[in-house]
Amino acid sequence: MEKNEYKEYLAKRARGIRKYMECEDFGVFRKVIADIKPDYEFVKADAIRINDEFRSHVTLPSHIRNSLYFNKINEDACREITTGRIFYRTYNDSFYNEESGLHFNFYNYFEKGVAFEEYVILPEYKEMVRDYFDSYIALKREDDIQKSKAQYLLLKKGIDFTKK
Repeated sequence: MEKNEYKEYLAKRARGIRKYMECEDFGVFRKVIADIKPDYEFVKADAIRINDEFRSHVTLPSHIRNSLYFNKINEDACREITTGRIFYRTYNDSFYNEESGLHFNFYNYFEKGVAFEEYVILPEYKEMVRDYFDSYIALKREDDIQKSKAQYLLLKKGIDFTKK
């Protein structure tokens, strides 16, 4: 990446987080599901088509099926509206949920949710979001199990795997 491209990237990244910071507390914002990524070490979550499986059974408009809605709690945390899962801000301005292993940032954009919030109370939307998080929570559990097994094997061999 060239110097000018890197500067543009940093400026774009700063704009998104700045817009989040300017959003009022308990304000609603929308994240596209494609921008929310898993953070696993052993499980290949990208190969699993969780989103396509549950979205095909939902009768909601596509722009709603592709979105999660959040409340900004404060500058360091936000809450997914339907499930109440909290995402905490990390050192690199990403927001991370420990239970599901999902994270997102505002490098691409920050979009206030102003038009479609009425969909978050519909049973179809609630079921879709619960299925989405349940799938990733199961993957996170499997990843944690695999991580524990790997750490056990390293300890058994006397290898120090901790960060120094």
